[in-house]
Parts: sequence; structure tokens; C-alpha cells
Amino acid sequence: MINPARVRQFSYTAGKLTKADPIDAVVLTAFDRVFVPAPRDSAPPGRASRLAGAVARTLAVAERLQADTCGESALAKLSTD
Repeated sequence: MINPARVRQFSYTAGKLTKADPIDAVVLTAFDRVFVPAPRDSAPPGRASRLAGAVARTLAVAERLQADTCGESALAKLSTD
């Protein structure tokens, strides 16, 4: 992640103060070339499995909500026919 204040300061020192998407893209690209982030250490043990479990539970809830929503709308259509 990039700190916006740091990029603004970089842009200011480079003399690029205009707010325009093409200029922002050039400044962000230049910033990335100058300030290469240091590689991060791997996640602590167990964190990936906890995250995978949370994702699986979220997907299960989303599927259940979708099934409930689809089922209710189908029942509503049947009851009005």
C-alpha cells in the first residue's frame, strides 16, 4: 500500500501539482520505480488457515442467503399463480 501523503510530497518535489488522471498515473509510476517496497515476511503460522476458514464460512453464508432469497421469490411466484 502507498501512503497518499508520501506520493503527494513526491509529486510536489517533482513539480507535478496538477490533478489529472494521466499526470497521476505518471507520478504513481515514477514513485513506484523510485521507492520499491521491501519484501514482507510471510504470514505467521496459522493465519492462512484462519483466513481460509473465514472465507469458507463467508461463502457458505452467501450461498445460504442466495438460496433463501431465490426460494422465497419462487414461493411467492407460486402462491400468486
